[in-house]
Amino acid sequence: MGRLLCLIFLMTCASTLWAKDIVNVNGKKITVEYYDNFVAMFKAAPYDKAKPQERKLVLKNLVRRQLLIEQALKQKIDQSNDFKEQFSKNQSRFPGKEALLKDSLLVNLLFKALFKQMTQQPRFSDASLKSSYDKEGNASTKDYYIRHIMTKDEATAKKALQKLQKGDKFEKVANNMSVDFSARQGGIIGWTGPESLPKALADAAAKGKGLYKTPVKSAFGWHIIEITDTHKVDKPSFEQAKNRYRQKKLDKYLEKYIDELESNAKITYVK
Repeated sequence: MGRLLCLIFLMTCASTLWAKDIVNVNGKKITVEYYDNFVAMFKAAPYDKAKPQERKLVLKNLVRRQLLIEQALKQKIDQSNDFKEQFSKNQSRFPGKEALLKDSLLVNLLFKALFKQMTQQPRFSDASLKSSYDKEGNASTKDYYIRHIMTKDEATAKKALQKLQKGDKFEKVANNMSVDFSARQGGIIGWTGPESLPKALADAAAKGKGLYKTPVKSAFGWHIIEITDTHKVDKPSFEQAKNRYRQKKLDKYLEKYIDELESNAKITYVK
């Protein structure tokens, strides 16, 4: 009987935790259950097991995601034939997680609509992209194999750097101290070019292979970066590169769009 009561107690606690509100975005509540279902898609830790820094990053993403869902509903994307067809087609793959599927479709279809609107603007024309391409000249570039540790402040970044300089394994420090999703992979970003990095990180990477001895600040936080390998990359032709240039401009436009939504939103984190 004691074991049964204990089991009932544990189940009640778990149910209470799952139903707990953790953030309110313009009146829309996000619960622990929703958080856990979301991070399960990325095989990340659930709310009650996540590190504080990781939890904070996920919550920020969920807030921005909710703002996009709100915009999609305002545009009645959920009433479109495209949404209804995709929801019906994929519903069986998400048993018990229909709300997550619905929200994912809303965000994806909103992005699709935004990209269509944006690519009709002159700044995304081939002529505009060619101008950006020509400004870079014809020099070859380097790709870097990067791993990093991202922290929320400089002091923590310096502590991570000190651990590395004392001989701690990069993978261990990244897993224990990084707030980036790459922490669980030892901080590995992988092969990337300077155009895909924030300027501060690209400048640090250009110094060459090895551990960069100073924390680097970006819009996302503070980074300790290590370049483990490099290779030369010849500049592609415009036809080969134009879609990358267009995507880069689209990403900047979209980031600004979401920033504006966030600055005008009422966001309350529940303690």
